[in-house]
Amino acid sequence: MVLIWRWYIRHTTAWPVSPRLNALVDAFLRSWSRDFVTTTVWGGHFQGNTREILQRYLYLYGVWEPNLTTWLSGRLARGDVFVDVGANIGYYTVLSAKRVGPHGHVVAIEAFQDISAALTQHINRNHLCNVRVVNEAVSDRAQEVELFHGL
Repeated sequence: MVLIWRWYIRHTTAWPVSPRLNALVDAFLRSWSRDFVTTTVWGGHFQGNTREILQRYLYLYGVWEPNLTTWLSGRLARGDVFVDVGANIGYYTVLSAKRVGPHGHVVAIEAFQDISAALTQHINRNHLCNVRVVNEAVSDRAQEVELFHGL
């Protein structure tokens, strides 16, 4: 049943999808914890679990923040350099690396070791050679900070 909902939400011509149906499917996937591998609408390959919102949206819609995705896709050109601070699992890292091509470069900065490992997995899954991962936090001054995982 979930696959039918997912197909309908991703491929129906009746956009926008009913907010009620969308809320029901979102709540179900949030509580149903499903591991998945998916392809985004722009060709990026990701794995994840439906408990986490960004990953759930990739599974369900094939895109995260569609307006920003569209803007960034139109802004980046072959050979550009992009820095993704707080890269998380690498959605914008992968998108940008594909847009800037083999002569461009992406620096992906992610402070959490486990999230950085997922980021690296997604870079490898998409066969990207133009990305440098930096497993550090970013600040406007040298200092130690305590980091907290989101919910």
